[in-house]
Amino acid sequence: MDRNAALVLAADSGYFPFACIAAKQAIARASAPLPVVLIQDGVPDQELARARAYCPELVFADAAPLLDGRQFKTGTWPSRATYIRLFLDLIPELEPYGRVLYIDSDVSVVADPWRLLDAPLREAPVMAAYDWRHLPDFSYRQRLSLPSGAPYFNAGVLLLDLAAIRAGGQLKSARIFAAGHRDLCLDHDQDALNVAFAGKWHVLDWRWNAVSLYGDMLGKPPFIRHFTGKKPWFPDKRGVEPQFIASWRDAIAASPWPHLFGEPGGLRDRFKYSYYPLGQSIERKVKSMLFSTTDTVRGRRSLLQRRFASVLDAIERSAAEGRLAEAYPENTLLKPA
Repeated sequence: MDRNAALVLAADSGYFPFACIAAKQAIARASAPLPVVLIQDGVPDQELARARAYCPELVFADAAPLLDGRQFKTGTWPSRATYIRLFLDLIPELEPYGRVLYIDSDVSVVADPWRLLDAPLREAPVMAAYDWRHLPDFSYRQRLSLPSGAPYFNAGVLLLDLAAIRAGGQLKSARIFAAGHRDLCLDHDQDALNVAFAGKWHVLDWRWNAVSLYGDMLGKPPFIRHFTGKKPWFPDKRGVEPQFIASWRDAIAASPWPHLFGEPGGLRDRFKYSYYPLGQSIERKVKSMLFSTTDTVRGRRSLLQRRFASVLDAIERSAAEGRLAEAYPENTLLKPA
């Protein structure tokens, strides 16, 4: 296979160190040389120099010229750097590559990235994972004026046929939507991407984007663990598995930013971490008893939790067969056994 491909990350100055560490981790996991482009916004020259010494394989791109003057929905969080994903077709450093694997900065790469980079994209130019939040809650369809039954993906891990996207203009459409409908983009650039690729994306095996929501219910080891809640380097590490806390502790200690790892602040933080899984389990059981028979978001969420193992299996099969995401996925994935 022609490996005209690269791994891509994006970060502002706050997440830049963690993006560098995740990139170095991915390079170490790769079975063959892996080009990596890290697109940064507002990172000081001194930090860039530290990063180059830490991971010489990284190529850095500057997003500021593309983001300056853009009227996107932002705030104290997230920063405008979250919209970098919408500009991958315009980054000069990515011009040599026909496809890219984009990953967020708050991840642990466990498997060889080439296993995903080599995956076929036959019927659509993007592969992404279902967003667990929106399987039981599909109000996004009306808000974003999506086609009937349109599924919704999480944009934390994306396999992109960049050559096809450059020709098709989907990212340009996403940029236009994000700027023109700031009030509708509650999930920022992710909403805009779902509008641009509505109904035209391949199902990604959930193990390549194993998010924190229901993370304690995953029955198999992930390929990429995506820390969508608390981060391994936060003092409050609820929902993060011990092995990832340990690996991030070691990785940060060996980086130019050893001060960024937050140890638990005391007995209170340790107590919260130790009893968090038990609390989650009790809360789910109570909500299941109260709402499981109702055709509401809470009811469907309880059904998703009860059927979670079979939902994961069904997604794995869809991904293995190279299927497109289906319309009304809740009708099959959440169908009572």
